[in-house]
Amino acid sequence: VQPIALGMAVGAWGAALAGPDMDLHVNTEDRQRVWRYNKILGTLWGWYWKPYDWLNGHRGRSHNIPAGTFDRFVLLFWLPVLASCYVAPSWWLVAWWLMVFVGQCCVDAVHLWLDGLM
Repeated sequence: VQPIALGMAVGAWGAALAGPDMDLHVNTEDRQRVWRYNKILGTLWGWYWKPYDWLNGHRGRSHNIPAGTFDRFVLLFWLPVLASCYVAPSWWLVAWWLMVFVGQCCVDAVHLWLDGLM
């Protein structure tokens, strides 16, 4: 598998789990997706994203590329990024995580375009 394509796919998957609408005070499709997979995990997922919800007004910073996408990237991937840098630190990991971020930006761009914001 091509590492760049894999990075983009991981970013797209991340955007599907936590899109720009994670700032809504209701259960979004992103939250429901995790909840349908596992109700306990879905409840924990919703609690994890509550501070993000409180700090971002709807269609504020969260609906801005790259700033809002970067916020969600950090909240989603902080642990895997730290683990990968600890286990196998190298320059290509930086490039790979950049591709993950780009994949997430692409899906967010489609979301914003469908919302009429782009």
